[in-house]
Amino acid sequence: MNKSFGNGRYQVISKLGAGGMAVVYKAQDTVLNRVVTVKVLREQFASDEDFTRRFRREAQAVASLSHPNIVSIYDVGMDQDQEYIVMEFIDGPNLKEYIKEHAPLPIEQALDISKQICDALDHAHKHQIIHRDIKPHNILLASDGRAKVTDFGIARAASSATVTHTGTIVGSVHYFSPEQARGEATNEQSDLYSLGIILYEMVTGGLPFDGESPISIALKHMTDEPKPPSALNPAVPANLEQVILRAISKYPEDRYADAKQFKQDLQRVAQGMSALPFKPGKRVEGDQMTQVMRPVKEAAPAGAVKPKRKLRAAGWVALIVILLSLLVGGAYASVRSYIFGAETQMPDLSHLTVDQAAQKLKLAGLHISAENVTYQTNSQEPAGRIFRQYPASNTVIKVARTDLAVWVSQGPATAAMPDLSGNKIDKDTALNMLSQAGFTTNPTIQYVTRNDVAEGIVVGQDPGSNTSWPKDGAITLQVSKGPKDQTIQMPAVIGMTEDAAFQALGKMTVNTDTKQSTDYPQGYVIDSNPKPGESVLQGSAVTLVISSGPGPVAKMLLAKDVTQLLSMTVPTDEKPHMVVIKLHDYRGWTDVDSFAYQPGTPYNKDIQYYPTATLQIFVDGVKMFERDYP
Repeated sequence: MNKSFGNGRYQVISKLGAGGMAVVYKAQDTVLNRVVTVKVLREQFASDEDFTRRFRREAQAVASLSHPNIVSIYDVGMDQDQEYIVMEFIDGPNLKEYIKEHAPLPIEQALDISKQICDALDHAHKHQIIHRDIKPHNILLASDGRAKVTDFGIARAASSATVTHTGTIVGSVHYFSPEQARGEATNEQSDLYSLGIILYEMVTGGLPFDGESPISIALKHMTDEPKPPSALNPAVPANLEQVILRAISKYPEDRYADAKQFKQDLQRVAQGMSALPFKPGKRVEGDQMTQVMRPVKEAAPAGAVKPKRKLRAAGWVALIVILLSLLVGGAYASVRSYIFGAETQMPDLSHLTVDQAAQKLKLAGLHISAENVTYQTNSQEPAGRIFRQYPASNTVIKVARTDLAVWVSQGPATAAMPDLSGNKIDKDTALNMLSQAGFTTNPTIQYVTRNDVAEGIVVGQDPGSNTSWPKDGAITLQVSKGPKDQTIQMPAVIGMTEDAAFQALGKMTVNTDTKQSTDYPQGYVIDSNPKPGESVLQGSAVTLVISSGPGPVAKMLLAKDVTQLLSMTVPTDEKPHMVVIKLHDYRGWTDVDSFAYQPGTPYNKDIQYYPTATLQIFVDGVKMFERDYP
């Protein structure tokens, strides 16, 4: 694509997309040798001097922001009557695209992205910059997982300039705050409202307000209560739902005071803590609409005939105006009653049946629709009882327009108990079978003596097989610990290292003691109780005495002894013979030498041993000599 901006400095690589106000390009900054994003205002906006003046001023103000979660602005300029802005290039999708592909997002990921946006807004708000068009389209996701807010300058300039070029409201009405929809002044709470809508969308995959036209959506922002996020995604925890509903409150004063406070509540949710206490304030009813009263006229004399009068053109106009005024006034009164109607406190419906809840709501002038009654498994509440409600109890709500919702327990989730005790299944296999069947609790293990069943085999279960049982219910397994009086011989562990002795003793309970020794090196077993070869009850405790040093001094077999022995035992024929010398000390048996021996040839070798040893000499595979040392 042969296109550039900034007198050739920014060479266009490709077109990234186009929006209602700008066309976006990926470009190469030939001066600083880096990839950048270039946004070029559409012609109808670039020709508006008031807009472009505001656009430049706001872009320069945003360029002063320096934050890892805000897309940096590098340059602003004009090239052949085209206003452009040069920004940091982010190699990744925008959040709207990501939500469409992956929603609902994992709670942890949605919290992480929201906290990063809070950081960006907190930084901007501290510099007196309000975005006014926070939406997932303006959140870019870098390849390293970092979320970056963009389009501060364009949104801020557009909010102050005319929007008649396109005939539409700048930005997306799905994320507008109620005060934006009413055309009122906006502040930091408007950005936080929009972030609340984004968080709602991330965890549910849907939007709280939708409609056939922007006007109908805007009206819902002003008048309707959102469906609780958990109604769309039951995995949304109650503490996160409370945070979202506070963020998208109709009234700015009921939302979070600032982005920092919003982030603190998100962190509490991430740590499994409840959200900060929050109770919406009561609304004060405004003055009633002023009504024009007709003057009282004197009554005509009895029997008098009223003259007929023709209604002139001016009279017709006045009549039409009065009728229109009455119609508009009636409509206003209806809408006003809908928006600012009577309020009441939401009753506590927990532990009630649906019929009991309906009666309690009726006394408060409220009603719940059948489609807002959701049945779910719940192990904490008996079947048929309410375990959750929206709005929360004691919340101040509008009688005429609040959608109520309740969640009714279907009892705990159950599964069929597998047969664990009838097929000689070991404990680990039984635990795996329980997990595969959907059970989530750790069973209680009871060990019992069974002379007829090997150790570790499941011999009993509660509940029994094929029983329908709560997945988080208590389960008991009885496991055989083998015969009561089974005995084994104490292994010969003296002379072993401590680790080797423990392995040789298997499942026995082992106690240890230490003692100085000059016969065994440090860490070696010098004694045991019971002694090697004695009978010991399986599973009983044994004691090992471990050397603490200093250990033996090296001893050597005298070379002359070996030479004499060989001369005495090797056959006297002339052919060579294969000689193997073996030694046994605390290390066990060791082959210390192997060689072809010619009769009459002297043999000398120093052989070390600790602390005592047995020497064996084999000639042509036959043991010819054995001696204990010293």
